[in-house]
Amino acid sequence: MQQPKRIRFTKKSLIIGAVLALVIAGGGVFAYQQTRPDNPRKVSENPESTAQNEDEINLDPATDEEKKETDQHKDELVKQNEQPQPGGGNKSVTPSIVDASQYGQQVEVRALVSGVYEEGGTCKATFTKSGQTVSKQSAGFKDATTTTCTPMTIPRAEFPSAGDWSVTVTYTSGSSTGTSASKTVRIQ
Repeated sequence: MQQPKRIRFTKKSLIIGAVLALVIAGGGVFAYQQTRPDNPRKVSENPESTAQNEDEINLDPATDEEKKETDQHKDELVKQNEQPQPGGGNKSVTPSIVDASQYGQQVEVRALVSGVYEEGGTCKATFTKSGQTVSKQSAGFKDATTTTCTPMTIPRAEFPSAGDWSVTVTYTSGSSTGTSASKTVRIQ
């Protein structure tokens, strides 16, 4: 009597089979998700329908009225930022030091000022250590949503000694003023 042949599965064939099973299962889940009645991204069967379900996202281009409202809102925000604070003083802002490090023979400070969006302000990085001071100024400029300081670069030779120096950034303009929290920079 002849014995039936045994089917031998190699590791390679088992792995390929498992991957195929996962792909088929994933495709089934994806197809189910796309055809679910409660799927907010499901495209309406009737393209002529203009009724919007509250869960649907309107991907139509902005109307002229929506554009006008957006422009008015932008203008209001600019006016709010330009208004002096009660009592006649400048608006108080807090610059943030994004980076303060030594790169070779240069010490660089990068900072931004949240809450103000303007051109022409002045940023000043001030390093202090044991009564010694080193400082550098740069201009502020409008970035996407904040005022950003042009990077302040100081040659290492201007620092009288190596070690840990404390740095702060001060921002001043016609309408705003403020100083950042200090940060320690190791000068080598």
